[in-house]
Amino acid sequence: IPGGKIVVEFGGKGHVQTIVKALRNSLRARGYIEQSDLDIWYFPSIGEYSTELESAGFRVLVAEHYDRPTELADESSGIKDWISMFGESFFTGVADDHIE
Repeated sequence: IPGGKIVVEFGGKGHVQTIVKALRNSLRARGYIEQSDLDIWYFPSIGEYSTELESAGFRVLVAEHYDRPTELADESSGIKDWISMFGESFFTGVADDHIE
């Protein structure tokens, strides 16, 4: 809508890099090279995201980065639950006995 406003919250640059690095290393060690090379998320810096928005015709007035860690619901299965919810595509073609 012309003249409208957009307010967004998104994961900041490097948001899931520790998780993705460990997942990629684990997949690669088991021979799942194609899956380990997947790049399914885009977490830009404030500058990168502002540039993207401006190139799409938005006028960025305020952009702020702040840490807001996501608490996992269950300490024993939380990271597995998170990966199965958001990273399922990494496991396409992975043998069931290699998923855990």
